Amino acid sequence: MPKIFYVGASLQLLIKKITGKLLFLQIDFCINFYNNIRESIMKNISPLTFKKIITITSIVIIMGLVGGIYAWSIFISGLERQYGFTTTQSQLIFGLTIASFTITMILAGRLETKFSPRLILITGGFLFLAGYLIAAFSVGNFLLVLFGIGIISGMGIGSCYMSSLILAMRIYPEKKGLISGIAVGGFGAGAILTSFVVDFLYKINFNLNEIFIFISLAYGSAIIILSLSAENIKSKESNSSSLKDIFKIIKDRRIAALSLGIFSGTFSGLLIIGNLKKIGISYGIDAYISTLSISVLSIGNMSGRIFWGFLSDKIGGDLSIKLSLLFQALLISSVIAFNNSPIAYLIVVFLIGLGFGSNFVLYARETAEIFGVDKVGTIYPYIFLFYGVAGIAGPTIGGKIYDYLNSYSLALLISSLICLTGLLLYYYTISKEIKAVESH
Repeated sequence: MPKIFYVGASLQLLIKKITGKLLFLQIDFCINFYNNIRESIMKNISPLTFKKIITITSIVIIMGLVGGIYAWSIFISGLERQYGFTTTQSQLIFGLTIASFTITMILAGRLETKFSPRLILITGGFLFLAGYLIAAFSVGNFLLVLFGIGIISGMGIGSCYMSSLILAMRIYPEKKGLISGIAVGGFGAGAILTSFVVDFLYKINFNLNEIFIFISLAYGSAIIILSLSAENIKSKESNSSSLKDIFKIIKDRRIAALSLGIFSGTFSGLLIIGNLKKIGISYGIDAYISTLSISVLSIGNMSGRIFWGFLSDKIGGDLSIKLSLLFQALLISSVIAFNNSPIAYLIVVFLIGLGFGSNFVLYARETAEIFGVDKVGTIYPYIFLFYGVAGIAGPTIGGKIYDYLNSYSLALLISSLICLTGLLLYYYTISKEIKAVESH
């Protein structure tokens, strides 16, 4: 027995040495591969262009990681089964995350001009990591999950989102619509990654606590590392907005119109995103297709951000906003009519995502167009705050209606009507004034 034990121990030590050597060789190979690729690219493009490419790539990946919040509906079954949460409680967590995310953008926009976008990105990564870690060790305590994901991780998302968006527009100011569309397109694509990751972890018998730990450590660490590679372009203006300046911003009719528009578009989209899997199942769509619809909507969301960004550079932000709200109203109401076929349902879901994606490029683009890129960090967070209001209202109202009626039909009709109301309010509040500003 002793000989066998010593042989086993020696073999284990040998395996560790070999494994360590292989790991070292893999790391060495990756470094050499990166350097070779870098040298090859640098021969064909300037160092400045290379830095821009690296920064935009890092921004898109960071946005994709924090954008995983849009896959929230995939957590609902685990929250209800393992933690015993109601649909309303699950949606309140999602809604508070969106609200925390948008409120933090106001602070992040101001701090970014005082410090640097890279520092805000790194801070956001640590907050995101901490939030999911708190939820993981909550043992199903609703208030701790609400605090961890709803507030702390939401603050992390807001910090990363604001800094990434501003940084992207500073790099390519001449293509504000397209570049902001690409940046926030990463955010929209995040749900595809997270839905597949979470679904895979469920299949290999991870419980919800373990999934939250994985997201915390894997996603949070990646955000921090990628933030270090981003170009640190600071604002040319100092952000010294007083309380008087803030009230002046709030009173501006153009900002009021943009705020109404983003609330209407995101209320409807978030109601559907927060309840998407259950909406499909409630209409008789099987569980697999209902889960797949999360990714399909995410693809539409990602594509929509780039599409509407490109379109707005061609036809202007004002007309694009009107078209997007009308598009969303028509598509959301069609869910009720086209829910009997899985293929038709997925097509409608994709188009809803396409419309929803418009909200995250058009209003940022229009803010930069009217007030200038360096004012985006000061002004846009106040507009985006209405997305936070929609984040609490949309999913929670949708969940509440379902809890009472055991159906989402009324919630979908309300969503469609809110988009139409938003279109009318936007048109009559400021459409002509924005058009006059763009023509100068």
